[in-house]
Amino acid sequence: MMNALGGNGVAMGYDQVFSALQTGVIDGAENTCRAMSSATTIRRRNNYALTEHLIIPEVMMFSKRTWGHAVS
Repeated sequence: MMNALGGNGVAMGYDQVFSALQTGVIDGAENTCRAMSSATTIRRRNNYALTEHLIIPEVMMFSKRTWGHAVS
């Protein structure tokens, strides 16, 4: 997708993104909202575009007991 938008897409492990942004190896990153709002990435992010071009389901799980406390 980055290439289609005129960028130069590079495959990179998520654990490398923060240092690559810091050193200027990459100018931006693409990931889910949850991943991009992590503590390490948010310190380096100046702008964020919510394009919704890719939706990866994320599941939130908790016990019935916890749910009962949340709704009561």
